[in-house]
Amino acid sequence: MYKLVELNSQPRMKLSQDLEKVLIPGRKSAFRLYGMAGWPLLDLLIGSDEVEPKAGERTLCRHPFVEQKRVAVIPSRVEKLHSVVFDKERGALIDLPSLSESAAVRINILGYTT
Repeated sequence: MYKLVELNSQPRMKLSQDLEKVLIPGRKSAFRLYGMAGWPLLDLLIGSDEVEPKAGERTLCRHPFVEQKRVAVIPSRVEKLHSVVFDKERGALIDLPSLSESAAVRINILGYTT
């Protein structure tokens, strides 16, 4: 599933009366920030031109629609959640891991043993 956020380098926005369905315009990057115990604290969306969060550095996280909702965290680990799978310049898929490789990564992240 996808939503159009940009067309010909111009940001696009979805409007709705339901505030949770409003799309924040522009290309974004997604990150998962983890606490000292290794558990995820939150998922963070930032503009693709913004500075990426770094482990051990203070990151201010704001709610996209409610200005009063914000928190500063110092993540012990930062995981990028988005990866490019299609190279539009070449018009081809980028080499993807096999299904078993993807499953192994997921098992490792979730802490399961096989």
